[in-house]
Amino acid sequence: MDTTNEFSFMLKPSTIPEAGVGVFTLHNIKSGTQLRVWGDQVQDDANRARVLRPADVPKGLQGYCVADGDTLLCPDDFGQMHVGWYLNHSNEPNVRIDMRKWFFALRDIAAGEELFLDYRTLNEPASSKEEYYTS
Repeated sequence: MDTTNEFSFMLKPSTIPEAGVGVFTLHNIKSGTQLRVWGDQVQDDANRARVLRPADVPKGLQGYCVADGDTLLCPDDFGQMHVGWYLNHSNEPNVRIDMRKWFFALRDIAAGEELFLDYRTLNEPASSKEEYYTS
């Protein structure tokens, strides 16, 4: 399929041990397809995230945020997070991000497969990326 919609993804336990929740496909997705992981909102940081200081975000929720200098880019509402916030990291991703806004399938993705993003492509400070180089 070369489109995705609200019925394309589901959350369930990740295939990565101790990673928590992951995003899985409900149908086959062709390489290059834009992934609708942020709902129908315009896909930019201002419409799906807010900037907070680390001191203002409980430690247990900071893993859902992206480091951006001395601040964190966090879900607009932790109680209503889009599936895009649950993408897990892999050094062999099947999803790519373009201009910090749009997500695309890097290759054909089979139904039932977990989606992975290389977190090192998120423009976070080097200190935030160190843990990803070893995982």
